[in-house]
Amino acid sequence: MERSSWTLISLAVLGLGALVAAYAPSAWPNPIVRDGGVVEDLVVPTLRDAAVAVDAACRRGDRDGFVSLTTDRYRADLENRLEAAGLSSDLAPETLASMASEGAGYASWLERYALATHALYDLVSVAVERDLDRSFEPGGAQVLVFRWDGARFLLDEVHHATRVFDADDADRYLQELLRLR
Repeated sequence: MERSSWTLISLAVLGLGALVAAYAPSAWPNPIVRDGGVVEDLVVPTLRDAAVAVDAACRRGDRDGFVSLTTDRYRADLENRLEAAGLSSDLAPETLASMASEGAGYASWLERYALATHALYDLVSVAVERDLDRSFEPGGAQVLVFRWDGARFLLDEVHHATRVFDADDADRYLQELLRLR
């Protein structure tokens, strides 16, 4: 081949490489993590916005919207829980709308006091108080985990951490949870 052909091929390869690098998830770092630490002021409001979008998709019965705002892992877990409860596990519009009508939604958890937050790579988690009525024995913490996909946070996990009773427990719990993932 001529020298000019090799030059064109080299430029094309470099251009494609730059394009792939620009669209790789690592090109869009997690906006909640800066200089190796969590920007606390951003965690709850940012995750609340993500949860509001998931809640809205549920209320509308918008399966495509719900799928675009949640991870495969979360949807598989939800389908398993629905099936175990004897409910439709296909995440049909009626199922999503029914889920939204039966509770306050994911965003309501993020209105509560955050015991701890933690971020690791593309994951961000928050543990919030579960029982607002302090006259009863504490009921653990509600944990929400979101995954940064390079453009937005996707709901990845929601569960009740029964052995978390204070901020120190919550901090240790979230660190271990994300480390194991």
